Amino acid sequence: MPDSQPRRPDDNAPDSADAATTADHPALVLGGARLADGRTVDVRLSGSRIEAVGTAGSLSTRGPRIDLRGYLLLPAPAEPHAHSDTALTADSAGPDSPGPASHRAEDIQRRATEAALLQLGHGATALRTHVRV
Repeated sequence: MPDSQPRRPDDNAPDSADAATTADHPALVLGGARLADGRTVDVRLSGSRIEAVGTAGSLSTRGPRIDLRGYLLLPAPAEPHAHSDTALTADSAGPDSPGPASHRAEDIQRRATEAALLQLGHGATALRTHVRV
């Protein structure tokens, strides 16, 4: 089920990716993390999902536990304004550049993919893009 589809709290049917992960790895608890509203919580992760959130020290697991006391736990950031068609072309405008950026479809696709992977590498899980067509 895609992340954009809500699940009922009692729906424990794992996705195929979740089933493979949970069969090999026990749940992970992020312990004592501070949220933006000031609460301190434990978060139990199972597969690719948040399984439970509770007050600090309330969640147990047979798996690993990471102590996040002193750390702020935030949701993944989103990039609200990007231009995928001109991504990674800033260096092509300078006096020392080899020339203007290529606007061939395969070059635009390569740059857009590289830019999206850079965003993902910095933690962004959503990207809104503007493209001139």
